[in-house]
Amino acid sequence: MSDLSLKNYREVGLFDLLSPPLTPIGLVDGQLLGSQIKELIESGSLQIVLDCSGLDFLYSDTLTILAQAHQILQHKNGTLGIMSTSESIVNSINKSALADLMTIYPVETDLIQASMRLMSGQKPPVQSGQHQHDHDLEVVEAMNNDGFELMDAHAVQSSESEVI
Repeated sequence: MSDLSLKNYREVGLFDLLSPPLTPIGLVDGQLLGSQIKELIESGSLQIVLDCSGLDFLYSDTLTILAQAHQILQHKNGTLGIMSTSESIVNSINKSALADLMTIYPVETDLIQASMRLMSGQKPPVQSGQHQHDHDLEVVEAMNNDGFELMDAHAVQSSESEVI
C-alpha cells in the first residue's frame, strides 16, 4: 500500500490556506499544527493563512506556535495570517504579541484581494482587527521561543509515551 499524504490546505491566490488539525474534542492540536506548518514551509510555502473560520477560540499553545511560524516565515520573506470572524479569536490575537505581526482576514475574498496586491508588487499592510501595524520581529523574539525543534521534541515524547 502506498503512503499517501492527505493535503490539509488549499491554494487561494498566492496563499496556502491551512485547516488546523483538531483534537477529538474540537481544540486545535498544537503539536500537529506545528508539524504541518513546518512541512508547508519546507515544501516552499511562504504565504500561509490558518483557516480558523470554524473555531471559537485559540489557546496559548496555538498562539505560541503561530509566533514561531511567523518568525521562520519572516526570515524567508514570507507571511503568516489568520482567517476568522470570531470575536474571541480576533481578541486573542489583538491581546498577544501576534497583533503587530499578522493579518486577520475575515473572509476568503480578502485573501484573493491580498493576492492581487502581492502580484502587482504591493505588500499588503499587516492588519489586526481595524488597526494597521508594521512587522516587528523583536516582539516575537522577546517571547520564549525555542523554534520548531522544541515542537518536534514534544511530538517524539508524546508518540513514545503512547506506545504500549
